[in-house]
Amino acid sequence: MVRVGGPKKKGGEGEGGKEVKVQVERKVGINTGTYKVTEHTRLVQKYSSCEDDVAWASRGLIGTVIDGTTIPLIQNRVEDAGFKDIDIIPLGADKVFVHSLSNIDMSEVVHEAKQFFDLIFSNLTGWTKILLPYQKGAWIRLYGIPLHAWNDFFFKLCVFDCGRYLKVDNCSLNRERFDYA
Repeated sequence: MVRVGGPKKKGGEGEGGKEVKVQVERKVGINTGTYKVTEHTRLVQKYSSCEDDVAWASRGLIGTVIDGTTIPLIQNRVEDAGFKDIDIIPLGADKVFVHSLSNIDMSEVVHEAKQFFDLIFSNLTGWTKILLPYQKGAWIRLYGIPLHAWNDFFFKLCVFDCGRYLKVDNCSLNRERFDYA
């Protein structure tokens, strides 16, 4: 938000303002107008989605990945199962957007192969504008871990208070170094 305004008029006659010529560009054309901007005026950017973008997104599904499996591995599993035109796009943390490259409705595809997709995703739901909460994943580096506690269960306990555990990196899991995990 941006606050724009002119000085107040003398003599208590209210607030003065300056006229500003504003050009608003939209997909359908350009609107030009003159608006009175006072000290209390706020110019706020507002975004309106294109109908094509909303239609594209509504054909996809939002899913939660099971067991922190990596996206390339999930993509390979889906392609190996014969779904060559399905694309898995990460949304952050363990959320993904699943959509078809051939613009077919994903809910029909998932319904026909429900048992397969239930092995990969804990839930798949249709996309809506208000569905997705803001979540992001973060790597946490742990120092000073004793060798006898170097395991997946201990790492889960370390992050219990600050969020939820997604996965451990392969270097730490395979015990390739012990200075940090």
